[in-house]
Amino acid sequence: QKAIMTADFFSDEHFSQLTKNDLKTGEYEACSFSNCQFPEADLSFFRFIDCDFTECDLSNARLKGTSFQNCTFTGCKMIGLNFENCEKFGFSIGAKNSILTHCTFYQLSLPKSIFIGCKFEGADFTEAIFTYSNFQECDFLNAIFERTQLEKCDFRNAQNFLIDPERNQVFHAKFSKDTLTGLLQKYQLTIE
Repeated sequence: QKAIMTADFFSDEHFSQLTKNDLKTGEYEACSFSNCQFPEADLSFFRFIDCDFTECDLSNARLKGTSFQNCTFTGCKMIGLNFENCEKFGFSIGAKNSILTHCTFYQLSLPKSIFIGCKFEGADFTEAIFTYSNFQECDFLNAIFERTQLEKCDFRNAQNFLIDPERNQVFHAKFSKDTLTGLLQKYQLTIE
């Protein structure tokens, strides 16, 4: 158990090529991080507000009480993150061309999120709220959708998803014609 340290405050700063040992506990507002290596870092109780992460590795980081408010991730590796452990107030993230395999979004509210070209292999979206979100060109191999709110989401050109419309709310969601089998899998239909 770490002792609670005096938290530092950083604003409008750019951090490049940091490792988890270089990162100071604190609040980061309107900061950018590029090519940083934070795998297995303990980011518990850190606050990231309006921050951008580019080509960073946060895989298996500990996120107890971590605050991500309006943060974006581009080309990042974020394997095994338990986002449900994050601070729920103001929680808002988006990603582009990032790897979010085995991440957990259990019961999180992330309406109007933008995830473009991301890999969500084995991710858990159980009971999460993603209404009006954009998941274009994402890969959902073995991802779990259970009682997930996906109304008006955009899944065009997404692949490998299995979403049961009877167990998830998909009203007015958009899908590409060639991916409809992901919605109808349980009926064992032949779609040609």
